[in-house]
Amino acid sequence: MQQMKFLATEQFVPLAAAEAATTNDPTGTPPSAMPLFVLNTALPDGEVGAAYSQQLVAGGGIPPYAWSGTSTCGLAISSTGAVSGSPTASGPCTVNLQVTDSSAPPLTVPKSFTINIYPQLGLNGTMPNGIVNGRYATTLTAVGGKAPYSLQFNGSTLPPGMGITNVSTPDLGMYGINIIGTPTQTCTSCT
Repeated sequence: MQQMKFLATEQFVPLAAAEAATTNDPTGTPPSAMPLFVLNTALPDGEVGAAYSQQLVAGGGIPPYAWSGTSTCGLAISSTGAVSGSPTASGPCTVNLQVTDSSAPPLTVPKSFTINIYPQLGLNGTMPNGIVNGRYATTLTAVGGKAPYSLQFNGSTLPPGMGITNVSTPDLGMYGINIIGTPTQTCTSCT
């Protein structure tokens, strides 16, 4: 039994003839699949210890696609193309992967990405206890992560007489705040 395909001319014609008519190929050969390729051109940077998740995307070939690969920083590549995990070391991270389509024989395309893994974001400095009517000053600076930073004092209050000044110098790569003043009363809700 011959397969049929409905054309816009409202006629039923054999499938091979319909494909030839739509591809301008007199032999009736169906069009070949596009070459397999990876759509991602880059992967975003990450941070040591922070959750990382990116989806790889392929095109062309014949879906579904299967992914595999390795990384030099502890990220995993799933068969569905998810790059995930928590990077274990800072510095350049190489992600080597390949995607395979479902054609027979299958097409396979390798791809490599280099991403930067930054040290874990944190603050340098301490906030020692102060005394009422005594001069107080401390500096906290941002370390790790990726500059520029936005430093804010959130979730706490300072006692009366205290203030915060921004001592960041982005041109020099230094980001920090000073907590200074003379507290005029104790603070039970300060942290």
